[in-house]
Amino acid sequence: MSARTTTTLTNFRYEIQATSLDDVQRTIESAEHAAHEGRWVAGFVSYEAAPAFDAALAVTPQRNGQVPLAWFGVFASQEVCDIDTTLPPSPNPLVEWSIETSRDDYEARVVRIQDHIRTGQVYQVNLTTRVTSRDHLDPFVLYQQLLWAQQPAYGAFITTPDLCVVSASPELFFEWHDSNLRCRPMKGTRRRGRFAEEDRDLARDLLHSSKEQSENIMIVDLVRNDMAKVAELGSVHVAELLELEEYPQVFQLVSDVRCRTEASTRLTDVFAALFPGGSVTGAPKSSATRLISHIEDSPRGIYCGTVGRLAPSDRGMHATFNVAIRTATVTESRADFGTGGGIVADSQPALEYDEMVLKAQQLHTPTIDYSLLETFRYRPGETSEVRDRHLRRLQYSARRLGFLVPCDLAEFVESELILVTVDSRIRVLVAKDGTVSVEASSAPGDSPAPVRLALDDETVMSSDVNLFHKTTRRDIYDRRRRRFPTVDDVVMVNERGECTETTTANLAVRRGPLWFTPPLSSGCLPGIAREIELERARIHEGVIQTSDLLVAEEIAVFNSLRGWRRAEIDVKVSHD
Repeated sequence: MSARTTTTLTNFRYEIQATSLDDVQRTIESAEHAAHEGRWVAGFVSYEAAPAFDAALAVTPQRNGQVPLAWFGVFASQEVCDIDTTLPPSPNPLVEWSIETSRDDYEARVVRIQDHIRTGQVYQVNLTTRVTSRDHLDPFVLYQQLLWAQQPAYGAFITTPDLCVVSASPELFFEWHDSNLRCRPMKGTRRRGRFAEEDRDLARDLLHSSKEQSENIMIVDLVRNDMAKVAELGSVHVAELLELEEYPQVFQLVSDVRCRTEASTRLTDVFAALFPGGSVTGAPKSSATRLISHIEDSPRGIYCGTVGRLAPSDRGMHATFNVAIRTATVTESRADFGTGGGIVADSQPALEYDEMVLKAQQLHTPTIDYSLLETFRYRPGETSEVRDRHLRRLQYSARRLGFLVPCDLAEFVESELILVTVDSRIRVLVAKDGTVSVEASSAPGDSPAPVRLALDDETVMSSDVNLFHKTTRRDIYDRRRRRFPTVDDVVMVNERGECTETTTANLAVRRGPLWFTPPLSSGCLPGIAREIELERARIHEGVIQTSDLLVAEEIAVFNSLRGWRRAEIDVKVSHD
């Protein structure tokens, strides 16, 4: 398990802000001066501050009363404490979010950018839009929700008299300490898979995508050139290129660029060289920002700017700033959350819109408290193959869903099983914070009678990631059992009319001499008994339509608790 900490700045002294371009550099100089005097400083620089550092960078001007171009709070002290992202926050009341740009408009803008790419004016452009809400919401609860959903490395929560900044950014803009300057541009995205094999395929696809690689490398080259403006000669180098990072909802490609800065470099020099981050503009930066200012409807504000902190140091100052993506601003009247993506020559407009929507999905992530669950049969003295497979599945689910798991999980479970002396049902539960419990009860008895099944008429969505992980969130299954109380189990059906599994077991049907079980893509749990049967070629994957089930020569249900059992469909049963 890994501990996470949060830093809270305390004993507020004063604020510094810029409301005009002429004030931006002076504001940053004042923030740096405060840090050198031993103060802690935190704040933001809005995207529209870019022309303060380079007049060639075009932006859509903000209207009066939107957000400061730069703002910093100065504090006398800080407190560092552990942060618990394992407990779900109390949810905001139902909040309606709406995307500012329609699918048709967004795709048309992608095509327009590609026209400019084809004529050589730009190589890549970062296109964005806003997701907005007029509902009242608690900004700190939104921050907790985004921490829960995103688990970002560079999150920040700032309250000013007029607005709150809620940033769950996974991307480092720059870290600067003792003349060491580091940037970690993030470019290239894939959604996470529903199950392990799909997850691996999507990760592999991202790593080998020429489109995503070129996107990232273009920005790396831009960052290298920007860094060279403040770097010692020959010190700019790429420490990591195209590294894969996992987040609960997406995979990202990240690179790491570093240099040594000249001794005379000031914080304003670093901003003048780097701001705004290349990953949120495109390349060349001046041409990309000019095109963005013509294509996007509204100012970006803090989104695509940066949020960061200056800490006093025995070597002067330690600066850490994020790229303000996955970031919202909240006022009394509205909330705005930015989302978007990089457009290159071979981008597909429909997929770019889907990626933009994917990045905003964390606004809708439920914050339900639940545990991971594995259930299997244990007979004292048996081999550990089935148990080990269950624990591997549990560990994958933990990584995928953002749970902590102790590194000695297998040893802990083994120590608990030593106390079990009879044939038993074992339940291993892992809470979000990594707490493990092992429960033992009597193993179910065998019955020669076939399992009576009802065929459900309420579909499940094969895209629902919850179907592929064993947890204590059982409502989707329990509801079906309650609706068909006179049978032993219920066959679930997806939106395409494909059978998936029953509420407690995987499903199989015989066609001629061969047995078939639904593929995971239909929407079923990757059961351990299923995995073993497939490896031994006793069953094969194949889509099972509801009509196939009704005419099957034989039906079976199976799992690692009860084994293989004959089953039959009760066509006369109806739900309550």
